[in-house]
Amino acid sequence: MIQPPMFHRRLNIAPNLGLAYIAAVLEMDNIEVKVLDAAAEGIFYDEMIQNIRIFKPHIIGAGGQTPVSPRSLNIFQRVKREVDQKIITMAGGPHFTFTDKESLEQCQALDIVVRGEAEYTVRDLCQKIAEGDGIEKVRGITYRTNRGEIVTNPDRDPIADLDELPFPAWHLFPMESMATGLFQASERGLSGVLASQTRLGHRYPDA
Repeated sequence: MIQPPMFHRRLNIAPNLGLAYIAAVLEMDNIEVKVLDAAAEGIFYDEMIQNIRIFKPHIIGAGGQTPVSPRSLNIFQRVKREVDQKIITMAGGPHFTFTDKESLEQCQALDIVVRGEAEYTVRDLCQKIAEGDGIEKVRGITYRTNRGEIVTNPDRDPIADLDELPFPAWHLFPMESMATGLFQASERGLSGVLASQTRLGHRYPDA
């Protein structure tokens, strides 16, 4: 999971709640997950790329609000160019939810946009990809097929009972670097995912 770098003082960096919930749901499905919180750790693109090379993910994700979105796209472009073209890239969060088609048209290195609540959408995507199945029935996504077509799947219904979600996976975060006294409840959306290829074996087939 990738939290893009922030180009400001680290004093106000707080844990990303949406990221932590997604990671917790993935761990419940026995998917190996790594959080790369560049903002909290004070690292930038070159070091992020090196970390991704070491972990060897099959899927990565990043997102966030509009000011952060260009950094997420930059990460996808560099990963495809410098690490592995086959890595599946996902974006989410409020900006990408409302600019799903535009973002896919703008950035050829972006494969999938997760719209709205991401916990179960990302889980379903990982399951389908791991099984080598198509993703055309996964609700809540907009994606690019292997033929280059952009497809918008139906919306996913909101989670009816938030109490069914596991406790956020704070153990994956560098909490010692966080300003926990200034904790901010972020939107619950995709801010980033790295899912290991030890669990995910195939690129999704064409729709």
